[in-house]
Amino acid sequence: MMAALLLTLCLLTQAACDVSNPVRQREPGPSRIPTGELVLSTWLPAGLDEFRFSTQDQRILAEGGFTQIQWLQRAAVGDSTAEAVAMGFCNREGLGMPVYYEAPGFSSYDKLHNWAARTEVAPDFEAQVAARVAGLHERWLPSVGFAGYLIGHEDYRASTYPALARTVSAIRQQDSLRPAVTVGAIASYPRKVEFLDAFFQEGGVPNVFQHEHYVFRADVPDSGERLRDRVRALAQGYDEVALRLKERHGRWHAVIQVHAETRDGEIYYRLPNAGEIKLQAALALTRGASGLVYFLYSSGIEEVRNSLGEVVQLRTYTGLVDDAGAPTPAYATVQSLNRRLWRISDLLAPLYYHGSYPAGDPPEETFVTSSTSDLDIGLFGDREQPSLAIVVNRRPNVAQTARLQVTATLQDAESGVTMEVGKVIPVEIAAGSFRVLRVLSK
Repeated sequence: MMAALLLTLCLLTQAACDVSNPVRQREPGPSRIPTGELVLSTWLPAGLDEFRFSTQDQRILAEGGFTQIQWLQRAAVGDSTAEAVAMGFCNREGLGMPVYYEAPGFSSYDKLHNWAARTEVAPDFEAQVAARVAGLHERWLPSVGFAGYLIGHEDYRASTYPALARTVSAIRQQDSLRPAVTVGAIASYPRKVEFLDAFFQEGGVPNVFQHEHYVFRADVPDSGERLRDRVRALAQGYDEVALRLKERHGRWHAVIQVHAETRDGEIYYRLPNAGEIKLQAALALTRGASGLVYFLYSSGIEEVRNSLGEVVQLRTYTGLVDDAGAPTPAYATVQSLNRRLWRISDLLAPLYYHGSYPAGDPPEETFVTSSTSDLDIGLFGDREQPSLAIVVNRRPNVAQTARLQVTATLQDAESGVTMEVGKVIPVEIAAGSFRVLRVLSK
């Protein structure tokens, strides 16, 4: 009761409450909707300073284990566009792509992002948005890769939330079979409840919030307390998203940092290592994320301009492929991780998120605990009770032998190894990685 009252107070006051407190992850009952099939996406797949979508790029994307691509820049390609070329690729390869740019017949200021971010709306606002959605629907309906509508990118101002709500409603009226998608850092919204109320509405397929939080800055070492602090901060953000969405008709995806970035020649973000990439994904899964978005695919230069169009900063990115389009070590990590996630996606899809906890401080009734430090456990199951656990090694640089105590007969969902009740079972978990355990019998 006290945990529920404290959470309510946090939500009402919008105070900077520490929702990573594991007690608050133990609110009874499952999430409102099941996890669904895992979405494995990558951001900016076609270059930064120019549209690049070579045969090599297409092969790398097709072999990477992705299910979606997104956030293309605007570019003309002969008589076509970058978005149309990428959609053709998605149609051929069985990938999805939420659309962003306006349909033919509308100006460059008519994309849905612009409408969702307005601070004032005209009396015919819904009709105008409906016309643009209808145009996009007509433009992309023949495409099997048409996977939704990107309508927001770090739009934090509370004054835009009414327009966001009306844009989402207009999309729902025109197309209830595809989600609206927006991206931002949950901590940056000044009125979180109002934003979530505006974006997550009833009816149709659940909309998707992509939570963006990069923690591996230049000053973060690959071991030690500073690294632990940043991992805690990342998990804290995931906890907040999970808790705020648990009762909503909506899903969330974690934006995974796989890039390095320099700003005017100074390193701002360093390249995460393999364990750090896997740990980001694992922590998100234990918090009920239904997808991952790898930022970013390309390497290249971004010119940041002011309102006058003047270049005020140069940002150089290194992503999943280098300047020549060849895979980087991060790509091999992502490819291997995606292949693994494909294997467990069907298992997770029908299950509901039941919360997460440190392995050594479990809820009163659970079927797996451990005295091993730096382990997180996420629970999933049907509407009644958990039946699957994801156990995460929170150390991104060291493998661990987790000593698990189980009160049910469990099976490793990937290896098939059975774990009997009443024994302390050693389970190897690679650096930053996870194991998936399901209940066979109690």
